[in-house]
Amino acid sequence: SKDQEKERGITILAKNTAIVLKDGRRVNIVDTPGHLDFSGEVERALQMVEGFILLVDAKEGVKPGTRYVLRKALKLRLKPIVVLNKIDKDDTNLEATEEAIQDLFLEVAEDDDQLDIFFMYGSGRDGYINETPIKEGSLEPLFNQIFSLIPPPKASQEHLQMLVAQLDQDETTGMRIAIGRIFGGSVKLNEKIAVVLQGKKVNALVKAIKIYKGIEKVPSTEAKYGDLCCITLQEPVEQKIPLEIGATLCDENVINPLEYHPPDEP
Repeated sequence: SKDQEKERGITILAKNTAIVLKDGRRVNIVDTPGHLDFSGEVERALQMVEGFILLVDAKEGVKPGTRYVLRKALKLRLKPIVVLNKIDKDDTNLEATEEAIQDLFLEVAEDDDQLDIFFMYGSGRDGYINETPIKEGSLEPLFNQIFSLIPPPKASQEHLQMLVAQLDQDETTGMRIAIGRIFGGSVKLNEKIAVVLQGKKVNALVKAIKIYKGIEKVPSTEAKYGDLCCITLQEPVEQKIPLEIGATLCDENVINPLEYHPPDEP
């Protein structure tokens, strides 16, 4: 969506979306960069999810970015689904690519439980992913496996806790927008909450809430734990909000706010 991303054909800033299936189930998705140059975006994105789809080109195989992202994800104990993409290409060698991925898991896994790899095969461009390398179908098998293998979000606590992973700005009002995942509780429109960063804490008013639906951001009166959302805050006149990446939005009476800590290098 950014000019530089369009020019280079890669993801630089993590992207959020959500898909609501026909039966009402909702899947929040974060697309993280795969390039080593954007490691900060990778780490913040991985903080917001329970599991991950490791997308590997069936022809080109494992890349340096694949190794980096996988190591970070497994260190956070996230559940993996491995998808061999672009199987419609000529000269793909699925057996060799699978073997390279298995070797990679052996190299970076934290324990033996993470060596139980679930492979899927498909073409993102043509819109099918299956448990076997057949070149037809839909994305339904992938969603079935997401709900089978990846656990649903659980509330970390009763009161609001949201980690700010990205920032944006309202083009009309100039207000800053906090983007991130709610780990506990909920937040409502026109509610007073606290913003905490590096030991500093100030109160702010929630002026707008938007949740993701497809590639759109849809206005909402409330967001709750597990949601990825955008919250527009009105800063109080008497003091400036320390609204930066890594800040926590929480209940105004919270004692121990959530903090972002990048995982240590192995």
